Amino acid sequence: MQRQPFLRWGLPRDPHAVPLLTAFVVTAVATVLLTRGGLAAAGYPSVGGSRLHIAHVLWGGLLMALAMLLHLSFIGAIVRPATAVVGGIGFGLFIDEVGKFVTRDNDYFFRPAAAIIYATVILFLLGTHLLHSRPLRAGEHLAGAVFQAVSGVTAGLSPHRRAEADAHLRAAAGLPATPAAAALLAALPDGADDLGHRLARTLVTRAHRILASRTATILTVSLLVLQVIGGILTAAATLFALVLFPKELVANSDEILATIMSASAMTSAGFILIGLLQLRRDRAGAFTWFHRAILLDLLVTQLLDAMLSQFGTVFGVLVDLLVLGVVAGERARLSVRVR
Repeated sequence: MQRQPFLRWGLPRDPHAVPLLTAFVVTAVATVLLTRGGLAAAGYPSVGGSRLHIAHVLWGGLLMALAMLLHLSFIGAIVRPATAVVGGIGFGLFIDEVGKFVTRDNDYFFRPAAAIIYATVILFLLGTHLLHSRPLRAGEHLAGAVFQAVSGVTAGLSPHRRAEADAHLRAAAGLPATPAAAALLAALPDGADDLGHRLARTLVTRAHRILASRTATILTVSLLVLQVIGGILTAAATLFALVLFPKELVANSDEILATIMSASAMTSAGFILIGLLQLRRDRAGAFTWFHRAILLDLLVTQLLDAMLSQFGTVFGVLVDLLVLGVVAGERARLSVRVR
């Protein structure tokens, strides 16, 4: 059997890594938005009196240290969601003050800060995708089954965890250690689902039901059409300004960024139009084009918008993420039906 580098180094990938990493990122982004909104509403108070200023980056560091303490102190799958959320809050408080650390005058309102935060989040998500895009190997499935057994050694194995571990064992059939892992799982007593698993299962079930509905598809296509119109109008307005005021635009970096953003929006709009034209005869192909359009908008258009309007791009990003979730869910459903 050909071993992969990560497995050779003793680093099997966690089957639950993607939802945990997603929870980390979502928590971090929500923390940034809530922190910025809360500080603005409170008039940006200074904590620490006249001589000291206890910046919230310190609380972020403490929370990230707490997440590490939890992660390194306990074994098993139960503690991992808590570390993802606590670590996400800490990282959000940390990255929110990035403007202070890249400027000589500690400028919290440094204009490119929003773009830096946005680019950091996008790079983190891309790294997660690259690391976990390939299917799990047999050895990783076996490691996943054994990892599920860890919590069951003391508290019993819930039906959900047992079923998941059995699925991993079937995928790891043929490995020398698989029979021993199966015997270990069979020897574990039954237990109840923990609260986190029950809540997550309920949320996932409802999310799948919503994403598969006809209403969600209609809403997605409607938002995509609006995005086409908005992209075309933005590009047309910028190109019109280029014709009227070419020298001023070349001298103004903001307008150059706006021009590039408009070109990206037009390209994204073109992808969406191709998808709409294919929607009736090739639904899977259409949603592939929709997926490309949303990724381009997230990775280029919204990033440039963040550089121009700082946190004014939040609504556009939220809409893109909503549409991306529906598109990804529909693509997954269509791929299963094709098989």
